[in-house]
Amino acid sequence: MVRLCVPAGEDQHALTRRPRLGQSAAEPSLIYVPYRACVVATGITALASILGYARPGTFLRTVSVIGAIDLSGTACDIYGRQELNRAVLRRNGVDNPRPFKLWERTKQWTSEDLALFGGATGLLIASNPRLFPGVRGVPKILGAAIVGCAVGVKIADDAFATGPPGLAQRVEWALVMHRRAEYELLARDEKAKAELSRFGRLYLMLYTRQSTATQILGKPFGGFSGTTTSVSIAGDPGHAQEAQMAALREHIKQAHANPPALMVAEFDNEELAAPDYERGYRQYRVDPADLNAEEVQDHLEHLNKLHESEAKELAYAWQSLVPKEHKMHQLLEEESEKELLRRELQLLNSIALHSQIRLAVISYVQADARKRLAQIRNEETTAIAKYPLPGTQSVPFENNWSKTYVPQKTAEHIRGRWESVRGDLAQVDALLAEWDHIEVNGKKDGGHLDPDSKRKAEHLRTTRDAIKLNVEATERLLKEFEDRVVKAEEQSSGR
Repeated sequence: MVRLCVPAGEDQHALTRRPRLGQSAAEPSLIYVPYRACVVATGITALASILGYARPGTFLRTVSVIGAIDLSGTACDIYGRQELNRAVLRRNGVDNPRPFKLWERTKQWTSEDLALFGGATGLLIASNPRLFPGVRGVPKILGAAIVGCAVGVKIADDAFATGPPGLAQRVEWALVMHRRAEYELLARDEKAKAELSRFGRLYLMLYTRQSTATQILGKPFGGFSGTTTSVSIAGDPGHAQEAQMAALREHIKQAHANPPALMVAEFDNEELAAPDYERGYRQYRVDPADLNAEEVQDHLEHLNKLHESEAKELAYAWQSLVPKEHKMHQLLEEESEKELLRRELQLLNSIALHSQIRLAVISYVQADARKRLAQIRNEETTAIAKYPLPGTQSVPFENNWSKTYVPQKTAEHIRGRWESVRGDLAQVDALLAEWDHIEVNGKKDGGHLDPDSKRKAEHLRTTRDAIKLNVEATERLLKEFEDRVVKAEEQSSGR
């Protein structure tokens, strides 16, 4: 049970943190080399068959050649990214990043394990001289191993998949966007660039497309394809920003192709107003020692009255639903009265559901107020944690249930938030990089920027700092919950 090509500085910076998606690979681009080679070889073999040039063993020979070329390019890509990542880490204050590891032992199965097992199976099959008579030697052995690895990778995708469809692609998109932004900032830091090796500077130049030759070659075709290219801000800011926004719109369109149902509830600002609350949410800026117990108690009494009033509204709406539903079910479909009753019920049901959501929120805020009173009284933390939470009393919990429970939904929700803030940070970084480029060129030409534009840029930098804090906090919480999920799954599988 191993992980391959564990990146340098893993979990020490936002650039090198990758959320667990089941047992996802440490370096996905590496284990997907066999799959890409098989896809390309399938197309080439099909074309050769149509044209009449296919011979026995064409597929394996093609797979071996494509796989060897792709593996060489991927190895160079991994090496280049490791050097740039170390430079980014040093630039952000991580002077001693964890070293790059070719392999690392783990306690659970990984995607790499299934890929290696598939490759070993392919080698075992290729050792039979009666199989694949159309190809011999290295192409036969290498081709069979690559096909076996590809099968293992696809099995791993299905076996270890967690979360909604397309989650891995969205996470990879967020990582690529953040990597582009960090490398753009690195490319504008002459001191950091000077510490790179010749290969590192070449890789950075190709990645950020700052080479004049790259720009000239890229423009006729709209740029090179692939995940390792980025929008050239220096070459053509207007078209670059337009292309970047088009990619973002396409990503948002795909992510919202099947939007989830959103259930919301409205509150007046005064209904949930309390110390350390803002628009219904705790801000955690006030310590319990600084709170006035009487003020919190008054807030709790206000919530109790609000809860009682809302409960009566819900009960009355619920009682009104039953006779109307019974009456509607007795009518024939063609009667006009039935359609009118149906619309009455739809409206009344939505109002009742809205009251139920309000009641749940009020109940939670009530429990939070009781918890805050207990904290003011300096009660034990373990005792406060056992305070009853509305909505959970009717659920039978086992003894020590929290030690084996897998908080999968919470982890997925945090992961979704992580995707969002990483994408926001990448967009802000790209805008700031473009701004810096415009500012430098303006100074070279003897021009100057108006004060309003400078204020907007400073506001954008302040926003970036706040988003970076959100990214760090979200990643820390995500790691805590994903570690909990992995630990709980290990315990359940060990039984």
